[in-house]
Amino acid sequence: MLAKRIIPCLDVRDGKVVKGVNFEGIKEVGDPVECAYEYNLQGADEIVFYDITASHEGRGVMLDVVRETAKKVFVPLTVGGGIKTVDDIRDTLRAGADKVSVNSQAVQNPQLIKDGADIFGCQCICVGVDAKKVGDNKWTVYINGGRVDMRMDLIDWVKKCEQLGAGEICLNSIDTDGVRGGFDLPMLKAVCSAVKIPVIASGGAGKLSDFAEAFLETDCGKPFPLQRADSSAGKGRLQEQGNYREVSIMIVFNIVFTLFIPVLMVLCGYLMYKHTPKDINGLVGYRTAMSMKNQETWDFAHNYCGRLWVKVGAVMTIISALVCVPYFFMSSGKATVIMCIAEVIQVVVLCWTIVPTERALKDNFDQDGNRKDK
Repeated sequence: MLAKRIIPCLDVRDGKVVKGVNFEGIKEVGDPVECAYEYNLQGADEIVFYDITASHEGRGVMLDVVRETAKKVFVPLTVGGGIKTVDDIRDTLRAGADKVSVNSQAVQNPQLIKDGADIFGCQCICVGVDAKKVGDNKWTVYINGGRVDMRMDLIDWVKKCEQLGAGEICLNSIDTDGVRGGFDLPMLKAVCSAVKIPVIASGGAGKLSDFAEAFLETDCGKPFPLQRADSSAGKGRLQEQGNYREVSIMIVFNIVFTLFIPVLMVLCGYLMYKHTPKDINGLVGYRTAMSMKNQETWDFAHNYCGRLWVKVGAVMTIISALVCVPYFFMSSGKATVIMCIAEVIQVVVLCWTIVPTERALKDNFDQDGNRKDK
């Protein structure tokens, strides 16, 4: 991981990037996807999205914005706002985020930090903290976009976050947010001294020297520790690997079964017209009343249907391969539904091939199986 990172944090409300001062006077300033794309072009090390009203309004994660951003941005993407459960974390990561940031819900349900770290790995869990000064070297934690004072000591809270398995802290000073007068260095120093995990300074930067000052006078740029004191990090990494292995297996499963019938049609079709069963039988081959009239109808039916299966199977293989592409960008449940729909359509097409084959037999042979005069 980079020791020093420059990370644009974009506050989002109602699908728009917004800007305010001290969490007040909020104004819309742009589209989140386009802003993230521009920061990516300018060389940002990471990008963070915060839906600042999701928790307050009881909304879920802005997954559509995450998906669209993931298509255009090729640096790590962290998403916060509206994440209430482990399923929300999973959906956000599958939508294209590399990490999630939990803030209000983490304060109200600290177990969410531990559960997320245990399942997905501590490197995926960032805890966003909004804090405000209440005395000398004393800060209190706020939630719901700076609206609710939890009367919780900042230092005690970040220590607990680290113990629960958080991979990093994104520390935002309400006092300096949007002011562009520099970071809250005393608060940064206090938090960096209290924890060993990386601390991201947020709120207050207005010029390049503010970044240099934060890096030089605090430890906010320290790298991620190689080991953590408790064993939950290792457990988290192992469970995360297991989780993504499970996802990979489901993707392979869905792809195999989506392509199974078309590929089988191509192979069986080739065998039907190249290696037609020599003897008419009731077990193997294209077996209908018309095809089994005599050896000539038997050979004709296999040649016609076999070539038809190769052509139709090849077309369906291409279409099915295109259908498989979205499997990499959606939940395994949705992919399985699409796979089942594709299977049903393929079976219908497979059965349909009987119709032109029987028509061809009737066009070339009479009811007794004798070839019609040309």
